[in-house]
Amino acid sequence: MQPFEKFFMVAQKPTHPNAKTAPKVRYSSEIKAHEAAQKLANSIGKPFVVLEAVATVKPKDTNQKDLF
Repeated sequence: MQPFEKFFMVAQKPTHPNAKTAPKVRYSSEIKAHEAAQKLANSIGKPFVVLEAVATVKPKDTNQKDLF
């Protein structure tokens, strides 16, 4: 796994297994994301979640050969 820029996003808490989340804004800190989630939750009266990126996955380079 390669290093990546850590970021956070906010989405409305899913209410069922097939619920779609649609985060659109990246936050550079957990605190900023939490503040945004709190404002959204207060404004519409529903819970929000703070999501954290844990990895960046890129497509495999087709020009690079595997070692095995």
